[in-house]
Parts: sequence; C-alpha cells; structure tokens
Amino acid sequence: PMASSNSALPQDACFPPPLSTLMRPIDLTTDHSAYNPAEVAAVLRRCNNAPRAICPASGGGIKRVAGSLAVTRALGDAYLKTPKLSFFPYQRHAPYIT
Repeated sequence: PMASSNSALPQDACFPPPLSTLMRPIDLTTDHSAYNPAEVAAVLRRCNNAPRAICPASGGGIKRVAGSLAVTRALGDAYLKTPKLSFFPYQRHAPYIT
C-alpha cells in the first residue's frame, strides 16, 4: 500500500530563541483532501457540482469525496473516475477524482 507524506522546509532554525520561536516552516506539498479549498473546488468542477460531492460518510465523520474517499486524488477507485466503471449513486456525476 502507498502512504501519504508531507514535506516542509524549515526556515533557518539555527537562530537562538526568541528568534527561532518566530520561524515558520514553508510547506512544499499540498494535501489532496476534502479540507483543502482548492481541491474541493476541483472536485466540484469535475462532477458539475454534484449535491453530495464533498460530504461525510453515511455514518458521519470526516469530509470525503462522494462520502466515500478521504483523498481527492487516487490511483485506484475507478468507480469515482469513469462512468463506465462506476455504479449508482456515483455513476451520474463521475469523474469526482483524477
């Protein structure tokens, strides 16, 4: 299985306090999740603003693509990509993810 990872570049951490406490890392990666506004916009654009494009699973919990997938881009999960490989209720609005 593949795992997600994030990368950050520390800003000159060799300064002594209090300067080092003011330093903030620079993010080098972006989360592909339903909590990233740019990713949410991309999902909504791809599926023509399907009503449940970004929503929690039926039992509640975190926001997901079509209530199913926690990430907005994936290698598998064809049922969220291609209508031909999809099924109800996802088929009508595919592609949700790329």
